[in-house]
Amino acid sequence: MSNMLFNAPAKYWEESILLGNGTIGISTWGGLGHEKIQLNHDCFWAGTDDFVESELSRESLKAVRELIQNKQFLEAEKILIDTITGPFTSPYQPMGEISFNYDVCDKTVKKESYRRSLDLDNAMYSQEFSCGSGSFQTEGFVSYPASIAVLKFSSENNSKYDGRLKYDSPYTQFKQTCIFQQENDWLSYSIRAPYKYDGFLGQSDPQFSDTKGIKGFIRIRIKMDDGKCVFKDDCFEIQDSTSFTVFIQTDTDWNNSENNGAMDKFLDLTNIGYLKLKEEHLSDYHKLYLKVELSLGSDNDEHFVLLDRLLTRDGIPDKALVELLFNYGRYLLISSSRPGSQPANLQGIWNPHINPPWWSNMTLNINTEMNYWGACLSGLSECALPLYDFMMRLMENGRITAEKNYHCDGWCAHHQSDIWAKSNTRGKTDIETSPESAQYSLWPMSGLWLSLMAWEQFEFTNDLDFLNNKVLPLLEGSIQFLRDFLIEDAGKNLTTNPSTSPENRFLYKEEYPAVSQGSTMDLSISLEAVTAYLKMSTICPCDAKLVSWCKDAQSRIKPFNIGRLHQLQEWSGDWDREDDVHRHVSHLFSLFPGSILMKPEMADFRKAAGKSLEMRGLDATGWSTVWKIALMARLNKTDGIRDLFGKLLTLVKPGDEEVYFTGSGVYPNLMCAHPPFQIDGNLGIVAAISEILIQQTGDTISILPSLPEDWENGCFKNVHCKSGINISLEWGQGKLTYVKIKASKSGTLELCYKEKQQLVPYTSGETLTFDSNLIQKRI
Repeated sequence: MSNMLFNAPAKYWEESILLGNGTIGISTWGGLGHEKIQLNHDCFWAGTDDFVESELSRESLKAVRELIQNKQFLEAEKILIDTITGPFTSPYQPMGEISFNYDVCDKTVKKESYRRSLDLDNAMYSQEFSCGSGSFQTEGFVSYPASIAVLKFSSENNSKYDGRLKYDSPYTQFKQTCIFQQENDWLSYSIRAPYKYDGFLGQSDPQFSDTKGIKGFIRIRIKMDDGKCVFKDDCFEIQDSTSFTVFIQTDTDWNNSENNGAMDKFLDLTNIGYLKLKEEHLSDYHKLYLKVELSLGSDNDEHFVLLDRLLTRDGIPDKALVELLFNYGRYLLISSSRPGSQPANLQGIWNPHINPPWWSNMTLNINTEMNYWGACLSGLSECALPLYDFMMRLMENGRITAEKNYHCDGWCAHHQSDIWAKSNTRGKTDIETSPESAQYSLWPMSGLWLSLMAWEQFEFTNDLDFLNNKVLPLLEGSIQFLRDFLIEDAGKNLTTNPSTSPENRFLYKEEYPAVSQGSTMDLSISLEAVTAYLKMSTICPCDAKLVSWCKDAQSRIKPFNIGRLHQLQEWSGDWDREDDVHRHVSHLFSLFPGSILMKPEMADFRKAAGKSLEMRGLDATGWSTVWKIALMARLNKTDGIRDLFGKLLTLVKPGDEEVYFTGSGVYPNLMCAHPPFQIDGNLGIVAAISEILIQQTGDTISILPSLPEDWENGCFKNVHCKSGINISLEWGQGKLTYVKIKASKSGTLELCYKEKQQLVPYTSGETLTFDSNLIQKRI
């Protein structure tokens, strides 16, 4: 599936169509005689980079650790909250909206003719409807090569545009004026984001300044093919026109205080013309989007109305919607994260609220990582580069955090960050520290996880420049922190202290602490990262003493214990509760996205992980449902996969406060509902679906390991795997037809299908094809 079709305009933002180029984001609403275009820019955030890191003395850190070892958990927690908990992140901001209202006689509008769509194959928005004997059409895209949004309005058979196009600032309600310049067919607005704003959990209004805060720019140009355009009362008036084009650009002064020549460059770009800009856009987009193909043998109805399909599904698995989820996820990643942009935040780059849920920040204890799980495997490794550029800035702040909070070398970061790449703990508003903050804020392991992802990016791309310039400093710095942060427990094993399991609490003597030592999440990430560093040391020069320490630590980090409920313990103590249905499944990290639990000798622990997943239950938020699908795929639980897709594809009605913060599902435009909207589920589903069809752990690739019964026929082509391997496969009636392996370097892998295994040596540039018995076909 590659089309998202609607038969009515959007009434809520969660029904709009999202377009973007990594930097500029717009959401289009459509309408009969109306178009609303909500604007974003990835660098437009509240706040400033002014920040002073809190400090925990060596004596206080020692006291905290002793309290934890003596199981005085809440006392230790209070010291950490009172001492090092810093302010929440600054919220990501909208840049306002453009509205275009034009005359349409209601009596002659044929509402049944209305169509609004997103063409995923081409990243194009369109709208059309009939009016009397004529019709109106809109077509639009956001160009990465030109860095502008383009909307073409046209009409036929005596239908003409007569209307007003205007821009509205998001800050009018706070009596903040925007400054504009206007000349001929263009105008430019400038607005300034709040220099201080708690947002979300805060209780005060945003604070503005004429000199502090990020400055945003909105540039609009209208080029007429006929008719007339005049500027009047702060609006463009379109008169008697059958065709015209609107060009839009959002911009900021973040890291670019001069902004000289920006308007001239914008005008030059718009002079290229609509058709040429569209041609460049399609060429650029196709190079990324067309790399991978997925078909699940769904029906041939390529033109179903999305809302109708969601309403009538009634819990029945829908392969066409699963295909659409996969393709939409890739589309959204391309549209929200491109080289030179910021990494995708909790909502990608799309946000209509000055006070967005969870600040629309980078949440680093699962959500940001999930955004990029599917990048490399779907051939979109370049779309992940903004994450690693951001990490280089995060690392610089993280060195200060590591020293002042934990007296460690290297670098670390906690659970939240924003455009300012701050690495400190987060849990305080201007008024108070959140009473629940310990369970999420006191977790310094995100730098280690992110560094591990950088290493995995190299394993896919084999890019030595990336290895030396990004992976080496990031991973080595986080391992330096780990070396200093780990302490010996009573059994001489290495453990973390203090430690949390995001964002959960455990029951201990009728209390619910968050802070203890040695959570399974902490130690799983630690073991995976140490293993990665040792692998890296065989490819590029690494710190010899650190390599030696890693070799010792590899056998001393003990992350896995099986508890009284036959579960994989989440904490160092056997404190798991059978009724705990928390959305985070952090202790299953080494099942997915990690892989240590997939080793044959870990079968007992893998079974215990399955018990833990069963205890958590199927009900979850959107992104958690996606994580559970990937975990079910690793455990080959096809019934669980089917049931979770049923929940994920449940329609959530926009504006329904009864489902706010609870449940799962998708909105009418297929945006993943936490609820509210978070993009992590949309992006993460790409990896989760791939895990059902192809799994790679180490040098082993398993084909169709968790194929659901109703996915009888299909194909999955040009899937990127580690070590420069591309996989294409087809299956019919639930049985593998062929698997094709194409290699860009030489090596050996173990190929598995059902009970069959085959050791396959491969040579760079070679393509090998195998049948369902894994017997090589001679072509």
